[in-house]
Amino acid sequence: MAPRRQRVKAKVGELTAEYYLGKLNELAKAKPTPKKHAPTTMELIKSVEKRWQSHCALIKKDPDHHLRECNPEIYKKFLHWVLNSCRVMKYSSIYQYWRTMKAIYRKNIGEHIDAIVNEEVFNYIKEPLVEEFNLDLSVRDKPVMSVNDLVSVLHYHWALDTATYPNE
Repeated sequence: MAPRRQRVKAKVGELTAEYYLGKLNELAKAKPTPKKHAPTTMELIKSVEKRWQSHCALIKKDPDHHLRECNPEIYKKFLHWVLNSCRVMKYSSIYQYWRTMKAIYRKNIGEHIDAIVNEEVFNYIKEPLVEEFNLDLSVRDKPVMSVNDLVSVLHYHWALDTATYPNE
């Protein structure tokens, strides 16, 4: 059994109202805590940021300023450009581009994209883009474990596995 974690005692003066008011002011001045993404997610974000910069270079706009405008038509135009310039054939792929753009917005601007903008772009992806580009809506089957597979796993675990754990 793991040892219990001991609670750290507060220092004298930390539990006063002044301490917590000072902490409140300190936290109010601090930047939002960034979300920690997995390495593969960071690669995806960098890839979509490069495409965003390429798109903005094509239309001669500043990528940061263009992103900050938070106008649904800007994002619709970008997703349309992605479908024209890349080999995206599935609805799920273009939807992932949109989700990544929202993460880029959150990372660069420090707040969530407006809910109305999000809904408008989502509806644009769902209807006009799917129809115009004939995007594939199919979902890949994910096989599930059968009873025979479960019996095999449990047999190995109970009868054949010789591994031990430190607490055994």
